[in-house]
Amino acid sequence: MTVNFDPHQRTLTLSVGDLCSEPANSGSLNLVPLRDLRGELGREVHQEYQSAQSRAFPGYQTEVSLGYELEVDGCGVTIQGRLDGVYPDRGGWVVEEVKSRMGPVEAGEESPVVPAHLLQLKIYVHLWMKAHANDEVRGRLVVISCSDRSSHCVEVESDTPAMDRFLESRIREILAQLQRSARREEEARGLPPLGFPYPRMREGQAGLAEAIEEALQSTRPLLVSAPTGIGKTVAALYAALRFSRRHGLSVFFLTSKTTQQRIVADTLSLWDEARSEEDGSGRPFTGLVLRSKEKICANDVVCCHPSRCAYARDFYGKLESSDLRRSLADFTVITPDLVYQRAVENEICPFELSVELLPEADLVVCDYNYLYDPRISLKRRFSGDSRAAVVIIDEAHNLYGRARDYYSPRLDLGRVRSLKRKMQALAGKADASQAAIEFGSDERAENAGGEDAGFARDVVDCLNLLESYFGDVRADFRESSEGNPFPVRLDRPFFNDLGDRLHDLLRRYLLNPKRRAVPRGEDEFLEMARSLEEFRTVLEIEGEEFVHLYDETGKSDQLRILCLNPALQLRKRHRAFHSVVAMSATLSPLEFYRDVLGFEPDARLLSLPSPFPPENRKVVVVPEVSTRYRHRAENAPQVGRIIERVVAIRPGNYLAFFPSFEFLGAVRSFLRPEGYRLLVQKRTMGDHSRNALLEELAGGSRPHLLLGVQAGIFAEGVDYPGDLAIGVIIVGPALPRVGRELDLTRRYFEEQYGRGFEYACLFPGMNRVVQSAGRVIRSETDRGIIVLIGQRFGYENYMSLFPGDWYESSPAELLSTDYEAELVRFWSERQPAAGPGPVAPPPFDSGGRIE
Repeated sequence: MTVNFDPHQRTLTLSVGDLCSEPANSGSLNLVPLRDLRGELGREVHQEYQSAQSRAFPGYQTEVSLGYELEVDGCGVTIQGRLDGVYPDRGGWVVEEVKSRMGPVEAGEESPVVPAHLLQLKIYVHLWMKAHANDEVRGRLVVISCSDRSSHCVEVESDTPAMDRFLESRIREILAQLQRSARREEEARGLPPLGFPYPRMREGQAGLAEAIEEALQSTRPLLVSAPTGIGKTVAALYAALRFSRRHGLSVFFLTSKTTQQRIVADTLSLWDEARSEEDGSGRPFTGLVLRSKEKICANDVVCCHPSRCAYARDFYGKLESSDLRRSLADFTVITPDLVYQRAVENEICPFELSVELLPEADLVVCDYNYLYDPRISLKRRFSGDSRAAVVIIDEAHNLYGRARDYYSPRLDLGRVRSLKRKMQALAGKADASQAAIEFGSDERAENAGGEDAGFARDVVDCLNLLESYFGDVRADFRESSEGNPFPVRLDRPFFNDLGDRLHDLLRRYLLNPKRRAVPRGEDEFLEMARSLEEFRTVLEIEGEEFVHLYDETGKSDQLRILCLNPALQLRKRHRAFHSVVAMSATLSPLEFYRDVLGFEPDARLLSLPSPFPPENRKVVVVPEVSTRYRHRAENAPQVGRIIERVVAIRPGNYLAFFPSFEFLGAVRSFLRPEGYRLLVQKRTMGDHSRNALLEELAGGSRPHLLLGVQAGIFAEGVDYPGDLAIGVIIVGPALPRVGRELDLTRRYFEEQYGRGFEYACLFPGMNRVVQSAGRVIRSETDRGIIVLIGQRFGYENYMSLFPGDWYESSPAELLSTDYEAELVRFWSERQPAAGPGPVAPPPFDSGGRIE
């Protein structure tokens, strides 16, 4: 249960588990098995044991509620609990606590007893004795194996004086901790409103902060389209923290990229710097930045099992002894680097330490996944009421595509066949090197060959059913796919039955003695089980926004569920929070994003103008060449010549963004910009490669031309301040790839909103264009150019989506008949004298470095 403390009434209600100094999930991390299944197995053990005891002992009672009241230092304390079992015996009582474990309980084992469990039993014995003062009471802790039902029993006798002393001491510790937290909340509410970390706000920031506070107060959703450089991040943090401090709420600031998390962390640190420069008192808040498990893992391989990871071994014991939760909570900003350093020093898992710190944080910076991906959630953070959270979605235009992916699972026939071959090898012992599950040479595991073979044969039977289903669906529905995925009807009863069978196999797998070890490589069986469960879960969601497909266009055939519009699923998540604010530099048209991001029809829509002098930027449209897919090969040389002429007018660093890697490669072969060094984005680039390329851009005596793709790692979420980039060249709108998926999406949006092309193609494509254009002009003193190459940029429906601050009265003003002359004139003009200068400088200036 959740501890309930009222500092004014001086009352405290808590459970027996809360009194134990160690957490209930003490010991090592083992995240390889499925947690829900582990709980199910434990409940079965409890029920079996309780049923047997009920037959053996007349008067045996199960799940007995227990309550006890006492007073400690003037505070009324209520302790609540539930006994697993209690029965009369020899004129007294026996109180039982039943615990389960996965592996067998072995003879001669030093002790299978977890100290926290033994302490729970002692408290139950003490409380039962308080209620039955004249009777003898003794306790039995029973530890039972889920795999073979072997057991171990420890008996304890009552010790009233010792337990009285323990309860008073432990309750005093808890009260002291709760009173510190209560004082902290009181202090936060009593503190003067959080100040802005700069002397003054930029133009537009005050209006943005006010709009966000109004939205949080009314709980009415807010969508904000605010241009790059206005200072959205600091304004949104300022408004959200001010409001949350007054109302006792937490804040989640969601981003889609690690670079954006770094920007937010740097912005949060501004308050700490401002506090240090003043009187240095009173930490304003605690902010926590969550980084993904893969990026913060300290082990040589991401495998959360004590046999493969020292950081998982005895995680909870080392966490308690280290006192890391309290010490890290003293920081204003808990960064991933700080968590990693402290975690490694104490040999505990950095990611799990981050999650354990969630209750200490006033503000959490994390990826969209943690709140919107149905497969991942911060359940530990929301053990209470999720409506006590304010959610700020940064770069919210990215949530649409990400959410579509969350609800678009797939099953891969190649993976089915690969697992089948390896399970056949395991079943027949034909070639142990081909077995799907390779464990260490534990003697007990070696003796389980017969069980392994039977298990493997049953898995093969399931995989045969799934493989045959692939064939049946393909035969029933394939007509003329024309190289595209084709729609099919999927049989829900079939997948429910297959899922149930696989669930039973998972139980056997988890109970196998070999599960005490860990696979050397990828656990293909567990991955297949997870994939099938995700597929089955989404298949149960009915709606016109879901289409079922058979896809034979890749290396392996796939059954896919395609989510055309995630709005309904996102709306369910939005409604779980106190309030939600979505913001981006390119959240336009706002009505489109309101619809596809699942916001209510009455959501407030706010669009802000650029705060920077328009004369510092030159936007030209060069419509003399077609960038349509069918024209790209023939027009690549001309596109290359235009780029060469643009960068020749004024030497400096330029960014050229293309709609695809294929088009980038075609133009690259014709590019010979004199005096320039070419930097080219690759399809896959790790953080190190990206940082190295950006460092090249920032250094050297020669100017650079960086070639990348729209919506890629260099076109979003990276700043190019000052002269790091003086121009952006955008080659054609990045419309979605033509094919069956796009046709289905267009048809859906046409039926729903009567705007199929706009919702499926035009709006997402032009969003990428405007995002790319936002890489220049990041402050009041920056000067730069934006060149749009392509006939479609001259079409009215495309021009209507240009930001209003690009032109004076009509976007047609941007169409150029002599772009070279216009650019020469712009660069030759004397730069206007700067005004009073930036009051609030850009919150992040790292030379574009990606962390």
